[in-house]
Amino acid sequence: ALLIGGSIAVLLAIVLIALPVVAARVAEGWLRDHGADAATIGDIDFNPFSGALRVEALEAGDGPEARFSVALAELDVRWWPLVSRRVHVERLRLEGARIDVAVGDDGVRIGAVRLPAGTPAPDDGPAPAAPDAEPAPWGFGSDFVNLGDVALTYRHGVLDTTVEIRAVRVGSHY
Repeated sequence: ALLIGGSIAVLLAIVLIALPVVAARVAEGWLRDHGADAATIGDIDFNPFSGALRVEALEAGDGPEARFSVALAELDVRWWPLVSRRVHVERLRLEGARIDVAVGDDGVRIGAVRLPAGTPAPDDGPAPAAPDAEPAPWGFGSDFVNLGDVALTYRHGVLDTTVEIRAVRVGSHY
């Protein structure tokens, strides 16, 4: 029994140590697969038990008008509210972010990352009947949001605007 318990503890430790490294490599690959010439993530820490995620030094861009960089992003989410279709963010912290968003006919570009526009479904005859009762919409709430030194540039058609946030702290809202 002691050998089994020790083996499980060692296996769990290996998984928890390897998880951030694997997650960073998978995320960097996804960013490159979706258009980023260069994509790096300095560090990812994820605690699946508490729902805490920390990302440091994310860079995915290919020029001065396609920036997607985040010095620090921290997110703590409560798991149990997801069962009742609620997203509850205990804490969100975003610092040193430069994000360029461009919307076009071919989809959305966030920095160098391209998210294609949805493709229309083929016409297969009449649409299926709508269900009698739609599920309740998802709810959203947070305890604390902290944004510092964030610049967001948004381009869509003739609209080209930049929002710079030096510091914002927002308490509970639901």
